[in-house]
Amino acid sequence: MVVSVGDADLGLAATLLIGAVPGVVAGSLVSSRVSGSAVRWALVVLLTGSGLSMLKASTVILLGCLAMALLGTLTAVRDRRSVRSAAAETADTVEPAGAPGSR
Repeated sequence: MVVSVGDADLGLAATLLIGAVPGVVAGSLVSSRVSGSAVRWALVVLLTGSGLSMLKASTVILLGCLAMALLGTLTAVRDRRSVRSAAAETADTVEPAGAPGSR
């Protein structure tokens, strides 16, 4: 209906689709491999940066937001590696039932 009136900007709609479809695919792949806390951290930083950009915040503030995103990413990766190594150590020390020496 809006297209028939002439109020639709088809170029803008195409640009949004070109950016949105790969973004949704990439986001779904990443979010299934990353912990929930890392996804929440990324959303907080992304939405904060978007809001600051809409308010025409200075470049220094936007760079600070980017630095916080990097810090959150590095923290999430480090935590994920420590959880994996702890799980691997636990798996190595637990003897399966029925193994020699188990009761």
